[in-house]
Amino acid sequence: MSKSVATSARSKSSTNPGSAEQRDQLDLPFAPSASGAEDELDRAGTVGEHESFQVAEAGRARRRPSHAPPAIGPTYGAGQRRGDRVNSAHDDLSGASVPELLARYAAILQELQDRRVVRTRNAPLGDYAEYLAVQVYGGTLATNSVKSYDLLAADGRRVQVKARTVAPDTRASAVFSVFRSFDFDIAVLITFDSATYALRQAREVPAVDLKSAGRHSAHVNGRLIKITAGLQLGADVTPRFRTVVSR
Repeated sequence: MSKSVATSARSKSSTNPGSAEQRDQLDLPFAPSASGAEDELDRAGTVGEHESFQVAEAGRARRRPSHAPPAIGPTYGAGQRRGDRVNSAHDDLSGASVPELLARYAAILQELQDRRVVRTRNAPLGDYAEYLAVQVYGGTLATNSVKSYDLLAADGRRVQVKARTVAPDTRASAVFSVFRSFDFDIAVLITFDSATYALRQAREVPAVDLKSAGRHSAHVNGRLIKITAGLQLGADVTPRFRTVVSR
């Protein structure tokens, strides 16, 4: 190589944006080459592309949030304990009506079922149905030791309360919970919307009508009444129940 050519190559190597020094400043993903000026010239285009990449990355970095990602689970402020958050959540619910609370609860149960935490959505249903029945019929709830009825009404009738949630995909063969005794005067069959716990229907049915309508199941040692069949029996008391639901 002639002196002029060598000088030219050295000059290009010292000023080329692909020099080792500049690569160190740019933090390029390749090491300095020992193959001479030709390799340096070939990589000049790569350096330009890397500079463009760095500019783009800098722009994206400015758009990214500088804080750490949020922690999974509840977080509390300085000096705040978990119990404080629970009490705060309770205060938020204290002003909600009973139907609003049940709608939220139904949504929670649905999410728990979707996550396969629970298998059904009937958790508070029986107690809520009995709560409504007491307001409609008066009287007092029976103790847990009484198995044949749930409520002794103000007029002295023994009332059995059965409730189910229903949805558009509820099977036609779905039944109310088993009747193992007919030692009561009337049964109140109530259905609620599975998505919101809103009241759908309530029927007051004499015990004798239920006994003849159902089928005996040896598996559960009792009599089963289909929801569709039960809601055709007795008298419609839905308006009376709707009145107390809205309270």
